[in-house]
Amino acid sequence: MEEMVYIVVPIFNTEKYLEQCLKSIHKQTYQNWKCLLVNDGSTDGCSQICETFANGDSRYVYIYEENKGLSAARNKGIECAIDFSGGGA
Repeated sequence: MEEMVYIVVPIFNTEKYLEQCLKSIHKQTYQNWKCLLVNDGSTDGCSQICETFANGDSRYVYIYEENKGLSAARNKGIECAIDFSGGGA
């Protein structure tokens, strides 16, 4: 069985580019992945795009947080990936 790959996408007001980004992930030939969409308090249409992808494909996981910055969003995604994989520190 192929290893699970976790893709962390930190998001903040990137509505213009987000759908293209998520579609490119979806088109990959490697299929054993989860994409963790960490919305860092976006005020544009990112939430709707994330919800659409997460509702349409269970490999997309939508996580919303209050704005804490890129590093916090990335760290939250890594933390969730560890939780999903059953790993731990």
